Amino acid sequence: ALLAREDARFYEHGGVDYWGVARAIIRDLKDQKAVQGASTITMQLARNSFNDLNKKTAHRKLVEVMLAKRIEAAYSKEKILELYVNRIFFGTGMYGIERASKAYFNRHAADLTPGEAATLAGIIRSPNKFSPFRNWNGALAERNVVLDRMVLKKFITKEEAESAKKEDMAVAAQPAVRPMDNY
Repeated sequence: ALLAREDARFYEHGGVDYWGVARAIIRDLKDQKAVQGASTITMQLARNSFNDLNKKTAHRKLVEVMLAKRIEAAYSKEKILELYVNRIFFGTGMYGIERASKAYFNRHAADLTPGEAATLAGIIRSPNKFSPFRNWNGALAERNVVLDRMVLKKFITKEEAESAKKEDMAVAAQPAVRPMDNY
């Protein structure tokens, strides 16, 4: 679900998806504003690892590209994914997939259903806006977008996506935010 949403060509590039960059530039020029991002999971990991990479500038993007190349040279794809899912923000003060899985669905990340996994992947683009605690309908809409992308990228079948959209999901009670619970 995460790869379908954030970086479907993760295993095909070396940290920078040049096709994604070209697509984003064309879209942004067409719309005459920054509409589409082009950051890979590795680039997002680089940005989320350094506090001084928060401002949206061309310089930041160049630093992200350089760091992404170094990360890809130093770590396996599996290690990069591990670092990413344990560092990413999932809203409501939660960082890391395990913390988010337990908080939102009261289960370990390894035990998530396809619909729950797609819901968490959908949260990433706007964690506070699509938090199931704050916006259940928005979270479900994002889940459906992720499931549709999973079908488009041939990660699951259309039937599996439709079944996941019909899952009876229940969100756990919102826990108190305790930073020490994050990974």
